[in-house]
Formats: sequence, structure tokens, C-alpha cells
Amino acid sequence: MNRTISWKDGSLGRVIGPMLGATLLLATTPGPAQPKGKWLNSMPNMSCKIEKTSVPSGFELVGKLWSDGPTAGNYRFIVDKVGANGRSKVSQSGVFSIEKNETLVVGTITLNQSRGDRYLARLVISDSTGEMCSATL
Repeated sequence: MNRTISWKDGSLGRVIGPMLGATLLLATTPGPAQPKGKWLNSMPNMSCKIEKTSVPSGFELVGKLWSDGPTAGNYRFIVDKVGANGRSKVSQSGVFSIEKNETLVVGTITLNQSRGDRYLARLVISDSTGEMCSATL
């Protein structure tokens, strides 16, 4: 949950949290005076996940995003594989736009699985201010 807030002196700050049971406050440079006690540029709450489903020759990974408000941004969906036959990397990326309470599939990757293969999948959702959400499987 990232939010920009206005302080009494007119400067702006950014609240990032909760993270590991704590809230982190980042101060920014003073800006023009804003209405007191109101959230500014509120960002919606977002969640993202990677779902894994078995298919005949391996499995399918689906990157999903949910938001409680409309927003837009970029996504990166990356899977690294290490096995007896070497290493490989699958990467998908693009832009998205999502409406309030919508679940959006941003990427699908189907992989073969051999004995001893190891995978690391990561989904990163960001906008112009930075990372908004991430998931790892």
C-alpha cells in the first residue's frame, strides 16, 4: 500500500507499508501547499500472484494481478530454469490497464519438466513511481 501524504508545512511524503510488520515513511522535497489531512494521489491496493497448474508434459504458470481501483502500469513475468540440459530463461513483459476489483491475467508460460529441473518464477508489477507488487514461485 503506497500513499502520498501532505504535511502541515506543505511538503509531501510517501508512506510505504505495511512491510514486515512496520510502516516505512519516505520524506520528499517540499512542494506547493496542499489541502491538509487528505490523501493525495492515492494508489489502489494491489495484489499479484503466480498460479501453477499441471499439464501433460509439465506445468503452466499464470501471472495474475488484482486491484481495488483503476490503475495502469507495466509487468515483467520471468522464469529461470536450471536442469541437466542446461539453463533457460523465459521472459514476458508489457503494459496493462486494470479497472476496480478486476482480476487480470498478464502472462502465461507453459514449461516442460524433467527430473532434477529447478525453476524460479517472478512477476513484477510497476508504474512510473516504481514497484507496486511482486510475486515469486
